[in-house]
Amino acid sequence: MTILGEILAFSLLAFWLLLFGMQWLAERLGLWLGRRAAVKGSAPAEGVGVVVGGMLGLLAFVLALTLSFATSRFEERRQGTLAEANALGTAWLRAKAIGHPRGEEVAKLLEEYTKLRADFIRADGRS
Repeated sequence: MTILGEILAFSLLAFWLLLFGMQWLAERLGLWLGRRAAVKGSAPAEGVGVVVGGMLGLLAFVLALTLSFATSRFEERRQGTLAEANALGTAWLRAKAIGHPRGEEVAKLLEEYTKLRADFIRADGRS
Protein backbone atom coordinates (compact mmCIF):
# COMPACT_ATOMS: atom_id res chain seq x y z
CA MET A 1 0.00 0.00 0.00
CA THR A 2 1.30 3.46 -0.83
CA ILE A 3 1.70 6.27 1.64
CA LEU A 4 -1.38 8.04 0.25
CA GLY A 5 -3.34 4.78 0.56
CA GLU A 6 -2.31 4.43 4.19
CA ILE A 7 -3.33 8.04 4.91
CA LEU A 8 -6.66 7.45 3.18
CA ALA A 9 -7.21 4.28 5.22
CA PHE A 10 -6.43 6.25 8.38
CA SER A 11 -8.73 9.20 7.73
CA LEU A 12 -10.50 10.73 4.77
CA LEU A 13 -10.12 14.18 6.36
CA ALA A 14 -6.36 13.73 6.73
CA PHE A 15 -6.13 12.64 3.07
CA TRP A 16 -8.14 15.68 1.98
CA LEU A 17 -6.01 18.02 4.09
CA LEU A 18 -2.81 16.53 2.67
CA LEU A 19 -4.00 16.94 -0.93
CA PHE A 20 -5.26 20.45 -0.24
CA GLY A 21 -1.94 21.39 1.36
CA MET A 22 0.04 19.96 -1.55
CA GLN A 23 -2.07 21.88 -4.07
CA TRP A 24 -1.75 25.08 -2.06
CA LEU A 25 2.05 24.67 -1.87
CA ALA A 26 2.23 23.99 -5.62
CA GLU A 27 0.17 27.11 -6.30
CA ARG A 28 2.40 29.21 -4.03
CA LEU A 29 5.54 27.80 -5.66
CA GLY A 30 4.18 28.54 -9.14
CA LEU A 31 3.24 32.07 -8.09
CA TRP A 32 6.71 32.65 -6.65
CA LEU A 33 8.43 31.28 -9.75
CA GLY A 34 6.17 33.33 -12.02
CA ARG A 35 6.87 36.57 -10.15
CA ARG A 36 10.57 35.81 -10.13
CA ALA A 37 10.55 35.21 -13.89
CA ALA A 38 8.49 38.38 -14.45
CA VAL A 39 11.01 40.47 -12.51
CA LYS A 40 13.85 39.06 -14.61
CA GLY A 41 11.82 39.74 -17.76
CA SER A 42 12.19 36.17 -19.00
CA ALA A 43 8.53 35.13 -18.59
CA PRO A 44 6.65 34.60 -21.87
CA ALA A 45 3.29 36.40 -21.74
CA GLU A 46 1.38 33.91 -23.90
CA GLY A 47 2.35 30.81 -21.89
CA VAL A 48 -0.29 31.36 -19.22
CA GLY A 49 -3.14 31.57 -21.72
CA VAL A 50 -2.16 28.27 -23.30
CA VAL A 51 -2.00 26.53 -19.93
CA VAL A 52 -5.34 27.98 -18.80
CA GLY A 53 -6.95 26.99 -22.10
CA GLY A 54 -5.60 23.46 -21.79
CA MET A 55 -6.79 23.15 -18.20
CA LEU A 56 -10.26 24.40 -19.12
CA GLY A 57 -10.37 21.90 -21.97
CA LEU A 58 -9.45 19.07 -19.61
CA LEU A 59 -12.02 20.27 -17.09
CA ALA A 60 -14.72 20.24 -19.78
CA PHE A 61 -13.65 16.74 -20.84
CA VAL A 62 -13.82 15.41 -17.27
CA LEU A 63 -17.22 17.06 -16.77
CA ALA A 64 -18.52 15.48 -19.97
CA LEU A 65 -17.24 12.05 -18.88
CA THR A 66 -18.85 12.43 -15.46
CA LEU A 67 -22.21 13.38 -16.94
CA SER A 68 -21.99 10.53 -19.44
CA PHE A 69 -21.27 7.98 -16.70
CA ALA A 70 -24.09 9.33 -14.53
CA THR A 71 -26.55 9.20 -17.42
CA SER A 72 -25.60 5.65 -18.38
CA ARG A 73 -25.85 4.48 -14.76
CA PHE A 74 -29.30 6.05 -14.43
CA GLU A 75 -30.41 4.38 -17.65
CA GLU A 76 -29.10 0.99 -16.48
CA ARG A 77 -31.00 1.31 -13.20
CA ARG A 78 -34.13 2.30 -15.09
CA GLN A 79 -33.82 -0.67 -17.42
CA GLY A 80 -33.23 -3.00 -14.45
CA THR A 81 -36.34 -1.72 -12.70
CA LEU A 82 -38.38 -2.16 -15.86
CA ALA A 83 -37.08 -5.72 -16.34
CA GLU A 84 -37.92 -6.59 -12.71
CA ALA A 85 -41.43 -5.18 -13.07
CA ASN A 86 -41.99 -7.11 -16.30
CA ALA A 87 -40.71 -10.33 -14.71
CA LEU A 88 -43.02 -9.91 -11.71
CA GLY A 89 -46.00 -9.16 -13.96
CA THR A 90 -45.29 -12.18 -16.15
CA ALA A 91 -44.90 -14.47 -13.13
CA TRP A 92 -48.16 -13.18 -11.65
CA LEU A 93 -50.04 -13.72 -14.93
CA ARG A 94 -48.64 -17.23 -15.29
CA ALA A 95 -49.56 -18.06 -11.70
CA LYS A 96 -53.12 -16.91 -12.36
CA ALA A 97 -53.26 -18.83 -15.65
CA ILE A 98 -52.37 -22.15 -14.06
CA GLY A 99 -55.92 -22.67 -12.84
CA HIS A 100 -54.74 -24.58 -9.79
CA PRO A 101 -55.33 -23.61 -6.15
CA ARG A 102 -51.59 -23.26 -5.70
CA GLY A 103 -51.52 -20.77 -8.59
CA GLU A 104 -53.72 -18.39 -6.60
CA GLU A 105 -51.43 -18.83 -3.59
CA VAL A 106 -48.36 -18.04 -5.70
CA ALA A 107 -50.12 -14.99 -7.17
CA LYS A 108 -50.90 -13.69 -3.65
CA LEU A 109 -47.30 -14.24 -2.58
CA LEU A 110 -46.13 -12.30 -5.62
CA GLU A 111 -48.52 -9.45 -4.75
CA GLU A 112 -47.14 -9.38 -1.19
CA TYR A 113 -43.58 -9.38 -2.50
CA THR A 114 -44.41 -6.52 -4.86
CA LYS A 115 -45.84 -4.44 -2.01
CA LEU A 116 -42.82 -5.19 0.20
CA ARG A 117 -40.43 -4.32 -2.63
CA ALA A 118 -42.22 -1.01 -3.27
CA ASP A 119 -42.08 -0.17 0.45
CA PHE A 120 -38.37 -0.98 0.48
CA ILE A 121 -37.73 1.30 -2.50
CA ARG A 122 -39.71 4.16 -0.92
CA ALA A 123 -37.92 3.81 2.45
CA ASP A 124 -35.24 6.41 3.06
CA GLY A 125 -31.88 4.72 3.63
CA ARG A 126 -31.77 5.55 7.38
CA SER A 127 -31.62 2.74 9.91
